[in-house]
Amino acid sequence: MPFQTSTNQYQVSKYIVDPTAADSCYNTIQAALDAANTAGGNATIYVRNGTYTENLTLYSTLTIKGEIGVLGTAIGTVIVGVHTPPAAGNIVIEGVTLESATDVFNSAVAGTAAIYLERIIFEVTNGFIFNLVNWTGLLNINNAGENSTNNGILNNTGGATLFTNNCQIGAGVGQTMVANGDLRFDLTFIDCPCVFTGGGIISGNFIITGSTISIGGTKTGTIGMGSLIFGTLTTAGTATLAITDTTFETGAIQAITHGSGNQLSLADVTIDSTNNPCIGGAGAGNLLLGSVTYLNNSAIAGTVTKSFATRLETGELKIDDADNGVLHATTGVVTTLGAMVDGDLVIGSTGVNPAVGQLTAGAGVAIASGAGTITISATGSGLMGRSYSSNSSDGCSNCIWCKSSRWSNFYSSSNCSSRHCVGNSWYGWFMGISSECWSNSTYR
Repeated sequence: MPFQTSTNQYQVSKYIVDPTAADSCYNTIQAALDAANTAGGNATIYVRNGTYTENLTLYSTLTIKGEIGVLGTAIGTVIVGVHTPPAAGNIVIEGVTLESATDVFNSAVAGTAAIYLERIIFEVTNGFIFNLVNWTGLLNINNAGENSTNNGILNNTGGATLFTNNCQIGAGVGQTMVANGDLRFDLTFIDCPCVFTGGGIISGNFIITGSTISIGGTKTGTIGMGSLIFGTLTTAGTATLAITDTTFETGAIQAITHGSGNQLSLADVTIDSTNNPCIGGAGAGNLLLGSVTYLNNSAIAGTVTKSFATRLETGELKIDDADNGVLHATTGVVTTLGAMVDGDLVIGSTGVNPAVGQLTAGAGVAIASGAGTITISATGSGLMGRSYSSNSSDGCSNCIWCKSSRWSNFYSSSNCSSRHCVGNSWYGWFMGISSECWSNSTYR
């Protein structure tokens, strides 16, 4: 790679680092950084392939660029060490592997500098990319890959803003990501536990495979656009969170623990958890449910205050305790009448809610209830089957039923003795005329 000299001002840069002394003006990255900073900054340091073990002191307006910087291709420029960023301004590091036994960047200063990392491979044994506890500036990672053992990504309580895009970052469970500034993750795969506190917003679409993710403080924001979460998500403090178009695949552990004093809303969410309950917690905030699909357990702890954005949670009808009982609508809200037993019916009443009740047997009627059945039958012979004593012995000779022109077309007198009455009382009883004596008739 050509480099500038006092007489050649047209080549790519005068700051080229090469591990072989004869091939470059600089054999260490720090020497090139110092020279560029002394010359006024605003320069790019080109670093040829090789391993450089240096704890760098970085300067604002300088860019470090590796010789090969295409993600997915072996990055031959490896920088090993813990580096100190400038307190203000901005720096850019592009196309290198950043390796450290502990942290890549470490400072206790409340710095405001923006740090941009582009096309980076991280190899952290046990630490963070950014161990910048008091930092308030922007931290930006684009197109990054991961080859770490325990990488917690960020340790910050100063309110730094973290943006990531098209990244796979974080590793192991030995370090937990701590952040309390604004957070945005786009197309980001995070593989470490996370605790997000403080103020600011959180948003984006990401995959989190760490054991837990906790969102607390006064955080507000949304998670969605195809996010996938493999660990328990916990809300705390007074965080307000909306989760949409997201899948929880947590296996035997609880998918969500809602402990915030403010609302957590779920819409177009799929939960695949065998834990009972799959959603727990005792936060004072409301859990707003809309279009939730449960692939396994669907229980929600009774300590969670629920409301429903829609009538249905997709996949199952989950309305209060609707697993047993009958549903009915009250002021537009569908609720349950509770568990029912054999023979129960839903009985309506004008102006009030329906109620569960059973049929009451009257005289001469028996009711038998079974599982899903009600059988109604007569007891005794009833009116048309009862026999009455008579002192008449002439059969049907005086039967008004048979002799009357009203009934002669229906029954002949020859049938009357076996079907109807003896005596002359039917006419008076049937027509409501009391001139005949009912007691002197026999009905068979």
